[in-house]
Amino acid sequence: MKNLIYLFSVIILLTSCGGGNENNNNISEAIKNDSPIKSGKSEITLEGIKLPSKLTLDSTSLILNGAGVRNKFHLKVYVAALYLPSKNSNPVDIINKDEPQAVVLHITSILMTSGNMSKYISEGFFRSTGGKVAPIQKQIDLALTIFNSEPVSKNDKFEMFYIPEERGVKSYKNGKFLSFIPGGLEFKKAMFGIWLSNDPVDEDLKTGILGLEIK
Repeated sequence: MKNLIYLFSVIILLTSCGGGNENNNNISEAIKNDSPIKSGKSEITLEGIKLPSKLTLDSTSLILNGAGVRNKFHLKVYVAALYLPSKNSNPVDIINKDEPQAVVLHITSILMTSGNMSKYISEGFFRSTGGKVAPIQKQIDLALTIFNSEPVSKNDKFEMFYIPEERGVKSYKNGKFLSFIPGGLEFKKAMFGIWLSNDPVDEDLKTGILGLEIK
């Protein structure tokens, strides 16, 4: 029965947004060295992904708050890590704070595609805002280009930094700058609410990035 459920899950994920990309996109050393993002020593390993204890972008340093696995159709599609100025296990407080914060997503499935990621992130914004996406639809459209502007492959890493001084979100893929999304605190609330709102995309993932133990 478990094998049938897994096979069914694979078929759904492959067909939901046009099929999988089986290329294993390893990050080149050149990209790593050119990245403006500096990482501390690895603190934990989750699904084979080593997560640094600290991230620094320009003069902003953030520490690892927690991490978890995003499950979809019984498949582990990405590992998410939350970085904050200081540890915090209150999701409402994290969402509402106008402070530097970052979410890092590591793709862990060969079945993940740019179409799938865009669909899941779009659904996340809808759930985060209770369906009230119209006021920030332009920012959401820009956010979706982080994932659909080019193919997504296993081992890809997406880093999204909210910079309050710049009133927006900087995004990077595999250490390379992708885009700046102007939007201020309201957009930031919606984006981080994808994983931390009262209706998150994955309850266990929410628990993990809050640094709490799954009961």
